[in-house]
Formats: sequence, C-alpha cells, structure tokens
Amino acid sequence: MHPQIVGSSPKEIHYFDNDENYKKGNSWYLNHFEKKKSGKLLEATPRYLYPEYVPKRVFDYNPNIKLIIILRNPTERAFSAWNMYSQMVKEDQKVNRWKKQSELDSSHKMYEIYVKNGFTSFEEAISAELDYFDKKKNLIEPSLVKRGLYKQQIENWLKLFPKNQFYITSTSSLKNNLEENLQLLLKFIGVDEYQWESHQLNPHHKRNYESSINIEFQEKLNDFYTKQNKGLEDLIKNMYQPKGLCLE
Repeated sequence: MHPQIVGSSPKEIHYFDNDENYKKGNSWYLNHFEKKKSGKLLEATPRYLYPEYVPKRVFDYNPNIKLIIILRNPTERAFSAWNMYSQMVKEDQKVNRWKKQSELDSSHKMYEIYVKNGFTSFEEAISAELDYFDKKKNLIEPSLVKRGLYKQQIENWLKLFPKNQFYITSTSSLKNNLEENLQLLLKFIGVDEYQWESHQLNPHHKRNYESSINIEFQEKLNDFYTKQNKGLEDLIKNMYQPKGLCLE
C-alpha cells in the first residue's frame, strides 16, 4: 500500500449499499480504517456503482470525494458472477445465510434461484432476465444483467458529482497498462508518485471457471450490451482516464 494511502479492512466494507451497515453511521464506517496512520482513505466496494440510492449517501458523506470506476466487459462480468454463485452453492454456510435472508426479505432471491429449484445454468438465468427486460418488467435480483448497464449507472452518479471527481478505467487497461494507471491514479488522488515493487502488482483473487460460455450466447449478450451502453464513451469524456482507454 502507498504510504500516504490508508486502506480499509476489509477491502469491501459495503457501507453505502447495505441498509443495515448504513444505519450504524459514519463512525462505524471510519472504524474500518487504521487510526494510527494518516493519509487518504481508500476502500473498494464494486457494488457501489449499481444501486440508485448509493450516490446520494456518498454525497451526504463527502460531496468532494474522489471516485474510481473500474469497468469490466459486461458479458464477462455476468459470467464471472454466475460462476461465483456456482461455487457459493457448495458452501453450507452461504446457503443457510441465503435461506435466512429469503425468509426475512422476500426480495432476496439467491436461495430461490440458485438453490431451491436446483442451480440455474448461465444461459437459463440470462435468458429469463432478458425476457423480463424485453417485457419492461423488474429484473430478478440479484441481477446478472443489470450490473452491466454501465451507462445508466454512471448517469445516476453524474446527477450529483462532476466529472472531474471521477477516475475511470477498465480491467483490460489495468491488465495491459497497470503501472501507467497507478501513477495516474496517484496524481488523481493527490499523493506522491510511488515506485511499486513487482510483487505488489500481481493479481489476486483470480477465480477458476469450471465451464466456459457458449460462443453464440456470448455474442447475443455482447450485442445486448452494445445497444444498452451506447453513448458510454461520450458520457465519460472529461473524466480522468488513461490514454486510449478501451471499454471492451
């Protein structure tokens, strides 16, 4: 970690997107950062981009906050999430927690979709969601599809925050130009340049897939996202970003 940056523990706090955590207040949130160290606070909860209510909560916390968005190919993101669920259903602790959550909250569908009636294939899960989407119905939550509607989500954030408070990049840009991204990020955050050790830049938490996505179905989903995210590149103009940013 950069000496002028204080990372959170855990990395994903889920404060602004989780109602129960949010009720605990800002002091609970700040307790996740090491108090003995001074510097810029940094946490990374990817889900913050998604719920419509999160930007207002973040704005109320700090309207001048610096925001970092890392986009992934939305089809790959959906398939990755489905694979994560396929591994989670093998963990009794996770399954029991989903069951209890479904009993307390009827909108929580993890147990019903992925456990109760047998695990749903990726194609079945996506097809059901796309059918709901075509009929303009509310999509099943947790949604594999909606999380990839990046243009809609970023537009929601831009209702409250100016573009100069965003740094946006992609997983492919990080993979191909990691050091460039890091130096630009440090400048964006407002801390000194830093010489990263090679071992600090190795990828972590890389998930192995037990299956691969059907090519024809992948193309179908790619076409869907191309239409839904049309105008995204224009939308992110004037945000801080690496040169030649590719959102594919």
